[in-house]
Amino acid sequence: MPRSATLRFPVKVEGLSDGTTAELQLRKREDGLHIGFILRHGTCTAVRWAAFSVAYLGIQDLTSALNRRRVTIRLQKIEDGHYLVLVYKLVEYRVHLPAQVPTVLFAA
Repeated sequence: MPRSATLRFPVKVEGLSDGTTAELQLRKREDGLHIGFILRHGTCTAVRWAAFSVAYLGIQDLTSALNRRRVTIRLQKIEDGHYLVLVYKLVEYRVHLPAQVPTVLFAA
C-alpha cells in the first residue's frame, strides 16, 4: 500500500440506524495506519480518524479481509459517545465518536 494512497471500503456496521451508510478508509502514514470511518444518513455526515501501529503485512491482510468482507465492525456505546470497533484476528481497533455526533446515525 503506497504511503499516500487512500483505500475505501463500503462496510456494514452493527448498531447503525436504517438508512445510515458507512465507509471505512485506510491510509498509510509515517506514524502508522490511519483508519477512518465516514457515516452518512441523508444530509448528516460524521467523519472520524484514528492512527494505529500496524505492520505492513498486517495492513495487507486487513485490506484483503475487508475486500472479502471478513471483518466485524460494531458500534459500542460509552459514557462520552460511541466507539466504532473493527475486529480482525482477535484485535480490536477502536475509533472514538464523541457525544456530539448526531444520534440519527445510530439505532435506537
